Order: sequence, then structure tokens, then C-alpha cells
Amino acid sequence: SLIVYSLYETNYKKYNGTKPINVCIPINLRQFFKTKTISNFVSHSMLSIIPNQINSLDNIINLVKEEYTNKIDEQKIKDTFESNGKSINNKLLNYIPLFIKRPIVILGSYFVKKQFTITYSNLGIFDIKDEYNKYIENISFKLIPDWRERIRCGISSNKDVLNISFGSNLIDTSLEKKLSDILDENNIYYEIRSNGINHIKFD
Repeated sequence: SLIVYSLYETNYKKYNGTKPINVCIPINLRQFFKTKTISNFVSHSMLSIIPNQINSLDNIINLVKEEYTNKIDEQKIKDTFESNGKSINNKLLNYIPLFIKRPIVILGSYFVKKQFTITYSNLGIFDIKDEYNKYIENISFKLIPDWRERIRCGISSNKDVLNISFGSNLIDTSLEKKLSDILDENNIYYEIRSNGINHIKFD
């Protein structure tokens, strides 16, 4: 909700339009399907917030909760997964040459990712034994941006500390600055670490 509100304040509020803020949420499918694979086993859902519905932080928290309830639903995820499985197992697809199928898949992925405003991925809480945890100062989870999705956000938690990491290839750091302003306004303590390449400019 804070990230969406920061996006709204920095990039969407001035237009007051209906172009949605689309947040890609990766979903760990292991919690819904039994598997022994060590490979990534994820899908994604897209939360869409319409800017002209936003009027306050409390309002956007409710909008995001509603989107989560509607989109991150176990039965809907299973239905989508099973539907995709049926498509993959379609025998007619076996007769289409790979050099034709591959560009179609890449093109489809391009148009899907083009809809995303930002990816928000929460790796969760690191539960590490005390005998090892005492040597760990911090754990961060960084997502690499690309030319279609210029900024991504990774979340992780350790030792009661929430880490918010932005991976960005943008010169503009107004999103990160706005997020820090909101934390200040709500008297939330935080520390900032940067790779020093494009450090956030503070007043």
C-alpha cells in the first residue's frame, strides 16, 4: 500500500486518470500444490489500483486489501494453473514447430510484462537459528530490473527488521524519496543503505 501510494503521489496523481497502477505479485505455488522440485515454482497475480479512486493512505490500504482478497485466492490460482496445464498438454501444439512457438511465447511474455508498473515480491521472514543469526547483520532481497520494468521491489524480514530493497535502472529516485517521506510522516524509524551509484537526495 505504501509503495502504491508513493507511485500515485509521484507519477499518477497529476493525471487524475484511470490508467491503473499495476503491481505484479509473485505467488509461491508450493503452498497450493505438493512438489519436491528445487526449481522456482511460482506464478503471479496482478493487483490493479485505479488512481482516481485514491484519496488517502487509509483509502489505498482498503483498496489493496480488496484486490488481494479478489486476486490472491487459492481456488482462482488453482483454476488458472490447471487451465495453463491443459493448454500446455494440448496435443495440437505438438505439431507446431519450436521456431514458431518460441517467438509467440516471448511476445506473449512481453505484452504481459508491459502491463506491470512494478513488481513487489515478499521473500518472507528468515527464521535462522540463533547460533548462526548472531553473525548476520542484515538480509536484503534484490530484484533485477529490465528495460520493460524499470523498477522492482523486494521485501525480506530478519531479526524483527523489515527490509525494502529497490532495484532500479532509473535516474529518478522520487519514488524512494516519497516512500521515506511517508514513513517520516507516520513516525516510523528507518535506515537507508545505497550502492552509491544514484543515491536518494534528501532535504
